Amino acid sequence: ILDFEDHSSPGHGIGITGPIRNFAVDACMDLQSSGWGESVNANTRGCVEGRNVQGWYLVQAPEPGYVSIKNAYSKKCLGGDSDEDTGELEGNIRQWWCRYDQFGQQYSMIEVEEDVYQIESRDNPGQCIRV
Repeated sequence: ILDFEDHSSPGHGIGITGPIRNFAVDACMDLQSSGWGESVNANTRGCVEGRNVQGWYLVQAPEPGYVSIKNAYSKKCLGGDSDEDTGELEGNIRQWWCRYDQFGQQYSMIEVEEDVYQIESRDNPGQCIRV
């Protein structure tokens, strides 16, 4: 079950808040504002695409509201500092949202437990994606 909240006001994009259960990518998902498609079946390798972005990620959901994203490019944004890595993000998702920078580039932010991450596609950095 995905609970969505529209953050499409200026400076924001479509985002989600609330609990995420049995989260994983089942197939290619359309990330346009018309909807996110379905997200079912944990431990599934799937294609995440939308807004001219596509990429493959291994997503695991060992328990409701928990997500483990492996082999995803990440930029950890904490207190103005950032650490780039290609490791995995895991933890309880608090919220996810899409924003635009001063140049109009889209990027997505995900808050996992106490940390906030900027998630980008390795093939299309700076684009907004949902993983």
